[in-house]
Amino acid sequence: MPAASPEPLLERPSEAALLGKLFDRSAAKLSPETASYFLTLSFTEDEVSRMNELSDKAQLGVLTPPESAELDAIIHVANFLALVQSKARRSLSAAQ
Repeated sequence: MPAASPEPLLERPSEAALLGKLFDRSAAKLSPETASYFLTLSFTEDEVSRMNELSDKAQLGVLTPPESAELDAIIHVANFLALVQSKARRSLSAAQ
């Protein structure tokens, strides 16, 4: 009788996802000033160019291990920024 297949491993949540959950559970509401500030945060043109360069290399399968780590870090920060800005938009909507 064949051995049972192991259950698939759950994907490990990223740091950004964990911080986002913590941020969403926060009982404190963002002040309008804080929420507005979070909405001003963005990557520079040079950072966006680097993201695009790394993304292109990833699609071609030619990323080096350090570049892969850099792209992963960028993705985690971008995801966290999206979560924070979503919370900021919701806070501003609720305040109106």
